[in-house]
Amino acid sequence: MLSRRSIFSAVLLAGAVLAVPVVAQQSTRCAIIGRVHDPSNTPLSGVSVEAVSDVAGDQSHIVSTDADGSFRLSDLSSGNYVMTVTLPEFQTFKREGISLSPGMNASMVVVLRPSPIRD
Repeated sequence: MLSRRSIFSAVLLAGAVLAVPVVAQQSTRCAIIGRVHDPSNTPLSGVSVEAVSDVAGDQSHIVSTDADGSFRLSDLSSGNYVMTVTLPEFQTFKREGISLSPGMNASMVVVLRPSPIRD
């Protein structure tokens, strides 16, 4: 018959083994977080922020900024990204070569400038 100590040790070991893959998976995902504002430092909401990986077949990730201009592109794989930020009546912002290592959170501040007025 198994002792209580043996049963407790087996349960504790099983829990530790099951927890390891979850911790490892969480630490490998990446994010790009940031804020978008205009040249006068006014936050811009509803701005489209897209990140595209250079890995073939990887999908693009798109979010919109909230009321204070903040955004979070989360659950990204490690690798290189191109980030494009767009809002009607503003110039498009594009940043290439954003390199994310496993578990990394990159921080970005984007200033969108108004588009030139056309006659």
